[in-house]
Amino acid sequence: MKTQGVMILIIFISLVSIIILLRRPVEYSDFLRIHEKQNIQIKSTNYNYANYNDPYLDRQWGYFTVGANLAHANDVNGTNKLSPSNPIVVAVIDSGVDYTHPDLANNYLHGGYDFINNDNDPMDDNGHGTHCAGIIAAEANNSIGISGIAPCAKIIAYKVIDASGYAYIDDFTRDLSLAFHHILTYHHPAINGTHGVDVISMSLGALWLSSIYETSLINNISAAVTAGITVLAAAGNYGDYLPGWVLYPAAYSDVIAISATDIFQGRASYSSYGSEVEYAAPGGDFEEGFLFYPLDVGILSTYPGNKYKLMSGTSMAAPMAAGIVALLLGNGTSPSSIKNELTARAKPLGSPIPNDYFGYGLCRICPNNWDYNAWFDKYYGESIFLQQISFLLFLFGDMILPQPSINPIIIIAIACSIAVGIILPLYLYNRFKVKEEQKSFETPVKRIEIPHKLEKKYEKDDMIREIKIKIQNLKNKYKNLQYKLKNYNLLKENGNISYIAFLVYKHEIETELTYLKKQITDLNLFCKNLRNKVK
Repeated sequence: MKTQGVMILIIFISLVSIIILLRRPVEYSDFLRIHEKQNIQIKSTNYNYANYNDPYLDRQWGYFTVGANLAHANDVNGTNKLSPSNPIVVAVIDSGVDYTHPDLANNYLHGGYDFINNDNDPMDDNGHGTHCAGIIAAEANNSIGISGIAPCAKIIAYKVIDASGYAYIDDFTRDLSLAFHHILTYHHPAINGTHGVDVISMSLGALWLSSIYETSLINNISAAVTAGITVLAAAGNYGDYLPGWVLYPAAYSDVIAISATDIFQGRASYSSYGSEVEYAAPGGDFEEGFLFYPLDVGILSTYPGNKYKLMSGTSMAAPMAAGIVALLLGNGTSPSSIKNELTARAKPLGSPIPNDYFGYGLCRICPNNWDYNAWFDKYYGESIFLQQISFLLFLFGDMILPQPSINPIIIIAIACSIAVGIILPLYLYNRFKVKEEQKSFETPVKRIEIPHKLEKKYEKDDMIREIKIKIQNLKNKYKNLQYKLKNYNLLKENGNISYIAFLVYKHEIETELTYLKKQITDLNLFCKNLRNKVK
């Protein structure tokens, strides 16, 4: 009776868990909890590791892509070998940094500034800056979390983005300029010794900057480069609907613009591109999974509240490249030779070299021919459904079943619970329908038009032609979305759609609508800015 009771309990919990899990995508925290609970570290014999004990190191595909594992194994880790008492310092200009995070606390230098709240405490209340800081210099070999690309470098923070992740253009441009001025005043590399900034990483940008403060910003960036500081910035995430446009400040000539690659070393679908791009670096992307469900194959890094999170974007690629610069500087490369060294070490991607998508190629500290296909298959190759089922096997194997793999009764019980977990939701849906409130998708596209005065002045300009094409593309996308919605409603009314497909289709429409709204908003703002320039 006791055994039967355990079996019934297993089947019931499995069934409930499967139904819940099928209604959401896999979250990275699930992977982390499983590995933590089983106290395991997955190591591949194909990798050469420094002798680190960071539990999530194997999850850092970007770390291996740029060859950081090989560099660290050869004691190239961001330590200033020419002057060990003077650390390599990277300034992160972003939303601040959570300097209390245990993977960052020992590598954080106070002395930055918060231009949002006008004080000297640039604590991160958004998360973006903390994530970028961890990519650069999360502490290695401390038995927690991850390793940064340059784990012996130091971080100093400047906050120019608020808790929402945004800023007004005038304020943003002014604060960027002030951040550079603060660095040159208080952290000049030739004057301030141990707190002298060597690298500036900016994972932020805009389609245009304020004309009021832009000249000051350009002059301060130029002064920083003259002082021997390497300045890098994210190219932007507008590549899919603003082709050929790199955001500012990355587009400035004194700034190294970084685009993003995915796990397979191709251009990330969102990555902005243009002639200003000089190098690419791992930034992550979404890949198709079960029923075309998006899998977040992003960059794992630190996050406020002692957490770790996957994020994707050129925002992740820029600090990846900044970490490589820190490694080069620590190993004796002079600031004036950084670009030559980056170019010599880059893996050529695309053609010709340089090109608008990858510049001179993929940033790396040293060649590392690790098998990214095997890595992907190992962690993402299973379908969403099978991954979630494997979570249950792990969980029940530890909590209730000591040896699930050799107990046939338990295997049969779990298999039955899986079968019931699939069949029951489909039966309930077709029997009773899914009683979910239908969200309204009737949100017409706002009128997008080019100001007549602007069109007349630039009627022969290719820019106007491109904007017209973008407007038409948005209208076409909206028509396609309306067609999908009509088809969705018919399927729902007739009951000719399975429960799982229903959820996926509904999610797809909602995602596309959200994305379309953002495109429309950005393009309207762009046209408005152009209108103001010709008044």
